[in-house]
Amino acid sequence: KTISTNVSGIGNNAFGSCFSLSQVSLPMCSYIGGYAFLYCRSLSQVSLPMCSYIGEAAFDECKSLSQISIPMCSYIGSYAFRSCGSLKQVSLPKCSYIGNYAFLFCYELNTITIGYSGICSLNNISAFEYTQITSSAGDIYVPASLVNAYKSAKNWSYFSNRIYSIR
Repeated sequence: KTISTNVSGIGNNAFGSCFSLSQVSLPMCSYIGGYAFLYCRSLSQVSLPMCSYIGEAAFDECKSLSQISIPMCSYIGSYAFRSCGSLKQVSLPKCSYIGNYAFLFCYELNTITIGYSGICSLNNISAFEYTQITSSAGDIYVPASLVNAYKSAKNWSYFSNRIYSIR
């Protein structure tokens, strides 16, 4: 099953436990509420080109999620992608905030790219707990002009040996 519509936002708990949902394309959506896609275990692809806000646990337990496009997202809430075990890479060109445990148990996650023009606020190092990034097998890419700032920034300094310039 696929959702493709021109809504401006998705409310809290909107599609939780829709086990057969496999793709979501929301070209005009700017807001994903908390728990919106919780337990959508077949969800593998999400396209949110205009989304700026992803609420708490919005994609929690979406174990098949392997591709997500969120180029305008500036806020990722706590537990937003927890237990998305198939997620390998995340590109966050505009992200300015990542909440607690945002990518917890994303075992395959090995690359995060943050293109924000300032330091993205990382609420806690727990955001990447149980990912390849915390196991020193993954990498974090940031703008070249900010590499040293990230390496010494609050919470990011924990990953200083994993932070590199965007190629």
